[in-house]
Amino acid sequence: MSASLSDRPDTRPARNVYGAALAAVALAALVRWSLGPVLGDYVPFATFFVAIVFAAWRGGLYPALVATALGFVLTVALFPSAQYAGTGFSRRRVVGWLLYFAVCGAIAFFGEAMWRARRRLQQREQAAREQAQLLQITFASIGDAVVTTDAAGCVTYLNPVAEQLTGALLADARGRPLTDVFTIVNEHTRAPVENPVDKVLTLGQIVGLANHTVLIAKDGVERPIDDSGAPIRDDEGRIIGAVLVFRDVT
Repeated sequence: MSASLSDRPDTRPARNVYGAALAAVALAALVRWSLGPVLGDYVPFATFFVAIVFAAWRGGLYPALVATALGFVLTVALFPSAQYAGTGFSRRRVVGWLLYFAVCGAIAFFGEAMWRARRRLQQREQAAREQAQLLQITFASIGDAVVTTDAAGCVTYLNPVAEQLTGALLADARGRPLTDVFTIVNEHTRAPVENPVDKVLTLGQIVGLANHTVLIAKDGVERPIDDSGAPIRDDEGRIIGAVLVFRDVT
């Protein structure tokens, strides 16, 4: 089983994120240059803010800072006579530069926070996928029949032994109520036996079947079984499903 993202170093695909940042700045420069006949030297930094937002969203802090610096250099090169982008050190130009870098810095830091939030979400999703894969491998390898359900009592998984004993295939059973797959009666009275998963979801505790319970498979074959059911809980302790384990006790 591979390590989860949370166990891996916080690496970023530098070639991709920095390349995307440079491309965004180049596009911003092209757009701003094409708007020259309309805007003249007015608001020379305008289109670069969009490129910096994109760089921050795509790669976080450092690509955004690189885009900020490159955007400034390109603005000075494209609009040397602009009021806020020229090469002189008039008070107005210095204030314009400071405002540009302040806004871009804020974008970069907010972008870093967003990038890290997306990273944490990806880590949780990857961990959940790996955990589900591990559980399925474990369930498939044990000798007892295993069925899992969601909080509504609908089937989410059957291992091969459960498929054999119930006569139902996972592809057909997934999403259906457990009672459609797991039909049990009292061996002597033939009266239906209460579905143990219903008890598990109601009581929130481990539940076992009474003696003399018979499972009726889809093909009509009857097998005496014993079983136990237990709740499946999330990290906050809420019941999100149930697991049922049973075996043929013929």
